[in-house]
Amino acid sequence: MTARALCLVAGLLSACEAPAQPPPSMTQSSSALAGPASGLAPAASPSSVVGSTSASASASASASPSASGTAPGPSVSPDSISFAIVPFAKPDPGPAGPGGFTADASRCLTDPSCSMERYASLLLASVDAGESPADGSCFQLLRGVGVPPDIGRAGACFEKAVAAEGECGGSSPSIDRMQLALHYALGRGRPRSSETARKTLLGCFEDGSVGALDEVITSFAQGRGHDLSSLDVCEAGLAATTLAMSMCVAEDRLLATIRDAALEKALLARYDRAFLAAFKKAGAEHAAYADAMLLAAADVYRGGTMSTVTAPSARNHVVRNRTVRWEILLRRGVPPLPDPKEAREKLLAERDAAPKRAQADLAWRNLVRDTEKAYAPFRAHEAELLTGAPKLDASQAQAWLDVDRTDELSLLDAP
Repeated sequence: MTARALCLVAGLLSACEAPAQPPPSMTQSSSALAGPASGLAPAASPSSVVGSTSASASASASASPSASGTAPGPSVSPDSISFAIVPFAKPDPGPAGPGGFTADASRCLTDPSCSMERYASLLLASVDAGESPADGSCFQLLRGVGVPPDIGRAGACFEKAVAAEGECGGSSPSIDRMQLALHYALGRGRPRSSETARKTLLGCFEDGSVGALDEVITSFAQGRGHDLSSLDVCEAGLAATTLAMSMCVAEDRLLATIRDAALEKALLARYDRAFLAAFKKAGAEHAAYADAMLLAAADVYRGGTMSTVTAPSARNHVVRNRTVRWEILLRRGVPPLPDPKEAREKLLAERDAAPKRAQADLAWRNLVRDTEKAYAPFRAHEAELLTGAPKLDASQAQAWLDVDRTDELSLLDAP
């Protein structure tokens, strides 16, 4: 597997490509400008330090007033420009509406006029009330997506989620179960207990992920510690099988929906409902394009199990590029952009090369062509939206889109 492909599997493509210093002109994708993504770490070496978190967004796990234990451990942080960062929120005092606080939070998230602060307060209340965790909510608390990062509440959330699963029954563990075992091993968010960590994985199929976790549990039990880069099993490289990697990628997609919803709330606050409606219409076209990219990316590893990881990872990256583009625009304004002619020449070169890369047959060429067909209507409408935003002219919009499309086409490189 190429280094780029490994980065894609990791969900850390931007970290692999981001320059040490800001470039004089933007030649990288929106995702690369935003900084490292929360995602799946390479499985080649579960104990290795991989990736890094954004310094400006860093939220120390040990700072959580509800964290349990005293063991040192890594931090978990989302990207610094995301509107899903809600650093200050307290649980809603209630009473909850029909379906409990969880249902209230879900309704708030899908309502662009309901603030992220309100959403966060409802989600925190749902955890404190002991309600069944919504999909992805435990990792939200762990990573600080849509709520303040809170290791204590995250540990309690994973505890309840795993209790609802029942016994492993000889199957590979879920990432919730893996995460709970890691909390106990490190004493972060749960009392430190290697015995409880191992009991959490009892009865699970002893696959590569369980083996990687057992190494961590043993290291901490013997007082040797471990060079983990994150408290998150996905980011720390402990998802060591394609199944576990796939679960991490799916979790990333769930968290991306929170980030996207937060962006829509920010767009409504900045513009109006008509603009938001146009943005969502272009978003439907973008989703079709992202799906076409998923199918093409799957064919890069035709017949291989790795395609079940790299394909959805590629889709996540495409979706993230658009989200980050608008976050940058709203947070920072127009970034340094390359010369439009230069950006277009690079895009055309990448577009012409893509059909000749991964596979040498008509099926592959048709898949690449389908990405172009799906991209065209989205691009036209996205350019209109970008030029309707303050301080962005037509040539800048085209250059920015060219940079991101060039980046996305490069995801189709052969391994």
